Amino acid sequence: MRRFSALVWSVLIACSFASVGCRSQRLIADQGDFRSQLLSLYTDQLIDNLIRARRGLPIIHIDYTNFTGTITDTGNAGIGFTSPSGGGSYMGGGSRVSQLTVTGNPVISSPDVYYCYLAFLKIQDDSLIESPEPPPQGAAHVVKCVDGIYYWIPASLRKEFLDLAIRTIARGEPPKTPQGFLTTIAKASVLAQSKKFPDKHRLLLTVAPYIPEDHGYFMLKTSDDGPTYKFKVNPVVDPPKDKEFDSKNRTNMIELHYSTGDAEALPLTPDKVVRMVTNRQVEFIFTTVRPQPPAPSKLETVLQSLLQQNQLSRLQAVPRP
Repeated sequence: MRRFSALVWSVLIACSFASVGCRSQRLIADQGDFRSQLLSLYTDQLIDNLIRARRGLPIIHIDYTNFTGTITDTGNAGIGFTSPSGGGSYMGGGSRVSQLTVTGNPVISSPDVYYCYLAFLKIQDDSLIESPEPPPQGAAHVVKCVDGIYYWIPASLRKEFLDLAIRTIARGEPPKTPQGFLTTIAKASVLAQSKKFPDKHRLLLTVAPYIPEDHGYFMLKTSDDGPTYKFKVNPVVDPPKDKEFDSKNRTNMIELHYSTGDAEALPLTPDKVVRMVTNRQVEFIFTTVRPQPPAPSKLETVLQSLLQQNQLSRLQAVPRP
């Protein structure tokens, strides 16, 4: 009897420890479920606000914050006897509660968020399609049925719908034009030194991706607490046979110039510079050639037009003296 009781208690205790060990795995799974629910909340909010705006109804955008998930485990075990030598009763049980807590705050001080909804509806005539029947298979990116009418975003506007989500949920700004050209120096080699100017040094850099052939510079920091060096670059004087150009007239080679004997001298040997720059990602800033600004999205184009119209309306509404 004692041996059996000990076995029962061992099983109950093992189950208790097992539940603790499984809790982290369960929490990971629940967090995935919670995240999925949060994405569903935002997706439903986007399509619902678009529908209401199309129908001329007020809309409100909610920011969901303070997203937390908790798991609470409770367990119990007991043993009782009906007689000294008779049978007994063994009891064990437990429960688990998973809880998701999300705080929602209405957006009332960022009018651009609401202009994003209006801009999406103006991208094209069928940005939001209404139909009495469900959309054809594969035709809709997001669909919702309201009062027996199916409202759906065409699959062709999936990128614009994602743009709307980023701008309204994360307040994402349109991509800015980079200052320079980001590339990696795959190879560096020391070029022949001029006898007339022994303190002038040149290195041939091979880069990928290709960069414009222009005069400029790049900055390089050797370590977190080390100095930052400015290296000047110029077009290759005597191009080797393996120098290449792409369809945009960008090249894979450029010369690095620096001095060790003037006001801008760098206390570096050419071999050390080779080691410093090889396999490093740098941003080339050129004198005349600048990166092209990214093409605005459809939503950005319409949004800017709406904002300009709003600004013009405000100016026209100002009483003149």
